[in-house]
Amino acid sequence: MIQKRLFLSVLMLLTLSTGLALAAPNTELQSLSLEFIHDKQGNLSIDDVINKKIQPIPNQHSLGVNFDTVWYKVTITGSTQKTQFYLHNKLAYLSEQINIYELIDKRQIVKTSYDFLESNIANKLTGSTLVYPFSISPNKTKIIFIKNKALVHQLIDIDIYQEQQSIQALINKNFFSNFIISCLFALALYNAMMFFYNKRREFLIYAFYLLNAAVGLSYLYGTVFHNFNIYGHKVYWLNITAILVSLFLALFVQAVFETHRNSRRLHFIFNAVITVAFIDLVIAIFIDLPFAIDVVGIIFLCSFFAICYLAVHFYKKKHPLIKIFVLAYSFYVAGIIIILSCLMGFIPYNAFTFHASGMGILIEAVLFSYLLNFRMILLEKKVIKLVDVKKNLEFIADHDHLTNILNRRAFMNQAEAAISLAKRYNEPLSFIMIDLDLFKKVNDKYGHHTGDVVLTLFSETVSNLIRNEDIFGRIGGEEFSIIVPRLTKQKAFIVAEKLRKAIANKDISTESYQFQQTISIGLSTLTSNDKTLFDIQKRADEALYEAKSNGRNQVVFK
Repeated sequence: MIQKRLFLSVLMLLTLSTGLALAAPNTELQSLSLEFIHDKQGNLSIDDVINKKIQPIPNQHSLGVNFDTVWYKVTITGSTQKTQFYLHNKLAYLSEQINIYELIDKRQIVKTSYDFLESNIANKLTGSTLVYPFSISPNKTKIIFIKNKALVHQLIDIDIYQEQQSIQALINKNFFSNFIISCLFALALYNAMMFFYNKRREFLIYAFYLLNAAVGLSYLYGTVFHNFNIYGHKVYWLNITAILVSLFLALFVQAVFETHRNSRRLHFIFNAVITVAFIDLVIAIFIDLPFAIDVVGIIFLCSFFAICYLAVHFYKKKHPLIKIFVLAYSFYVAGIIIILSCLMGFIPYNAFTFHASGMGILIEAVLFSYLLNFRMILLEKKVIKLVDVKKNLEFIADHDHLTNILNRRAFMNQAEAAISLAKRYNEPLSFIMIDLDLFKKVNDKYGHHTGDVVLTLFSETVSNLIRNEDIFGRIGGEEFSIIVPRLTKQKAFIVAEKLRKAIANKDISTESYQFQQTISIGLSTLTSNDKTLFDIQKRADEALYEAKSNGRNQVVFK
């Protein structure tokens, strides 16, 4: 069932992302083409670029990290009517600087500059999208050059819209990204609430992990720019979230798998990952942010190999959580590999590859949330089992191993409490002492196994005849005692006689023998002069001795 739901969830995400990727602007353009040239030195002028041979690429493309400055040539052929168009550069927020050159009549040049490290750049943009308006005369071709200086990755996502379509595109901007980020924020809130409910620190760690992932994706997908219009140097500090991913994940693994108890070596390994991530975080904050971000890949690899070792270790031990953990982490790693391959230019850029990390993290988040809840179920079962073991140990400590009634110590404790209660409320209480007649001869003649059968049968018979509130225990050997609260001498005598007759009338037989066992009973009731259990017990013991002396199989009161 879980696999089926997971498959449907993944299918839904893939379908949605594919639908977004295939959605194309409906314009009146006759043609749109995109070409690029790598400005290796970053010093080419617009005149230089116009005269150079350039290479065609799709309007959605990733060139990788070794293309700091690139010129893009956008060629648009209009329809038979003069039309107003809007060029959308959807990934402009990932650039450091963009210059747009519009050629008018192939000679006049109009330049517009955008510096994305300036805090007021939001005034020139529409959310995270750079929207550049232009018009095309009937049956004419418009050429626009875009000089893009990337921060890290050279990405381009260009579309041309008419006015109504442009507005709609801006409304739909980041729909899928916001869906992923909103889900992560919701799961973070859920796990935070679970922490306040059960005080398990793994829920709090995982809430921070999800919150950190949501903030990082907000930067990557432009949500922080598009929805909050926040730009400038301060925004790029959000890259610190890439460092914190490995730190929170290592803490999460330690808490979930209790490495401090289950494997000192694994605990040490993940402590090393946490230490390296923390050092990199300190470097980012106090020394050099770009350098700290450059070494994030090393930290990620350390975390990856540590988790691989953990997976092998606990898989061999058949840990109940390891399979779902590996499955969840696999989605995360797959998403990271796809997005990195896209950013490096190894695979095509599209809606799916660009959102792969977000989808991987979201699926991981759902599975990890299930893992935490499943772990809580396992812990609850463990607690229940421990409680059962404790109850069993307490039962063993308080009960006779053969007859399963109270042993001498437990009987005395409960008897003293019952006498104290009877004296406090001035209620009657009777003490019955029982001895199995000539029991030694039963052992000698039929064997100790038969003696055990007699003791067990006697205990079961008495237990079925007395009340739940009565206290019944084995004092030793063949001697038993019963405390009967709130019973006077007459009523207690009736109970004692009932027990005597029930035992005497019960046949004990097998294929090789048949006999009847009798009992002698001494009875006494609580008086105002009795200060302790010993006082009433002594009288009951004397009555029992008298019953045995008078011929056994009788009840004597004293």
